[in-house]
Amino acid sequence: MSGRIKWICLVVLSVAAVSFGAQRRCGTADAIRRFYSKEPMSPPDLPFYFDTEHFRIWYDTAGYNQVFPGDADSNGIPDYVDSTGIYLENVWHILIDSVGYRQPLPDTLWAGDSVDFGGDPRVDVYLANTGAGFFGETVPRVANSDGVSLKATAYLEIQSDMRRIGDEVSDPYPLLKVTCAHEFFHAVQFAYRFPELSEYSYFVWWMEASAVFDEEFCYDEVNDYYNYLPSFQEAPEVPLFTANYNGSIEYGAVLFPIFVEEYFAPEGVRFTGQCIKRIWELCETEPPVNATALFAGERGSSLERLYGIFSNWRFRTADQWAPGYFAEGQNYPLPACDSVDLSEDNFWGDVSLSPLATHYFVVPYAAESYGILARLSNWTDYAAADLGVATVGFIPDDPVDSFWVCSAGEYAGVPGIWQYRAVGFFPLVYSAPSQASLSISIAKSESLSVPVNAQNEFFPPYPNPACGLPITFSADVRSPGEFVVMVFSSDGQIVWEYRTEVDLPQRVSVEWDCRNKNGKKVAPGVYIYKIFLSGEKFSGKVFICD
Repeated sequence: MSGRIKWICLVVLSVAAVSFGAQRRCGTADAIRRFYSKEPMSPPDLPFYFDTEHFRIWYDTAGYNQVFPGDADSNGIPDYVDSTGIYLENVWHILIDSVGYRQPLPDTLWAGDSVDFGGDPRVDVYLANTGAGFFGETVPRVANSDGVSLKATAYLEIQSDMRRIGDEVSDPYPLLKVTCAHEFFHAVQFAYRFPELSEYSYFVWWMEASAVFDEEFCYDEVNDYYNYLPSFQEAPEVPLFTANYNGSIEYGAVLFPIFVEEYFAPEGVRFTGQCIKRIWELCETEPPVNATALFAGERGSSLERLYGIFSNWRFRTADQWAPGYFAEGQNYPLPACDSVDLSEDNFWGDVSLSPLATHYFVVPYAAESYGILARLSNWTDYAAADLGVATVGFIPDDPVDSFWVCSAGEYAGVPGIWQYRAVGFFPLVYSAPSQASLSISIAKSESLSVPVNAQNEFFPPYPNPACGLPITFSADVRSPGEFVVMVFSSDGQIVWEYRTEVDLPQRVSVEWDCRNKNGKKVAPGVYIYKIFLSGEKFSGKVFICD
């Protein structure tokens, strides 16, 4: 039997994360459509401008387009305008000067003598009232081919007061930061490839996902992208590089470029930016999915292998997270999964998937010795499909943690279900001319049973002796039950006690602050501790000094 579980609740976010709901953030895709439909497009008429080295920022201090008020430094320029210039120049420095992206094409290119686009070649930025829910857009001005691919000049339009996004926004500056990074990167993208109308649907997903990536790359502290992850994680059956599924999935799809950067990054580095840059270089002549496949080949891998590993990382989020996966994965929601209960019967299910899509089946912890045998049957012979298998141990460095892929038609065996917090099976479809029909069977296997080693492991308390520091008592719980820690004086009187119920195997730690049950600091000396768990006892002495 199975039950559909939408594991999409975010754990507590970083304090810096801005929450405003999953609204559509960028109008660039609509601007491209308007460009091809020949709709009139012109920037708002704003009376003032402020120049930085690379940008001309247009704004108004009153009326419909009024910028967020304030001029703390009394320089005659609103702080919001000053900040826009600072944020954009910082993004330029990171992406152009440091990573090595192309500069946006100057808006005077292809303009003709009779056209005045902002007065000079700087990137024009218009701070305007873009309405609730829209942070900004990058609007194409003129498109032309350079003999390699279509390119376009553009201007940026950015919300002139981020408080208009929603009632939850009181501080406009974090959202202004990431919007500057996002919209500027669209202008950079146009210097590599401006999608033809026939290519539009192939490019929009990657354009938005990589623009959100550059938000995190340039302004890691904001974490605005957390707001879009639920829409992506709740729809793993929607294939990668598919746009406009529900208006925000392409923003939550930032998980894929984040994965690519983190997976290939040197040790100790989260992002270099070079992976996404290389894919955009390849996009000059290839659609994004092909460009990603070529990039993977350059790195000694393949798109199929990358997609399988990505599907594992996507599953290793929230409470399934462990070091070695997404750096911020504890803050990401789990993907929607089918929870498979093998206590009553074996499981058989049908799945219909498109290329670069998957479906998660999870067998949760069960305190039994049997193993699991799973098999993916491929009904559609012309589809390339595999079965990904992830085992999630109880301790982050537990050797039973693993991930592998087996071909359709082969059996995947996982011994000793009791050893795992969860076992995930994910059918992976890599290629097919249309949706592929698959079946998956998941069954108990007595041949893969492992004797239940339910012995708990207790660790000596530390520090010991303790001089002004709390003492930590910990154990690896393999047999769930009540975890009890008791501390006694040398004459047998109970000094302190801690009790908690442990439902699943895990590492449990508790600190004693060297105070008695009444909150008073205990005297220096020798104390006896006893730890009780599922009928087992562990005891010893701790020494407390002045």
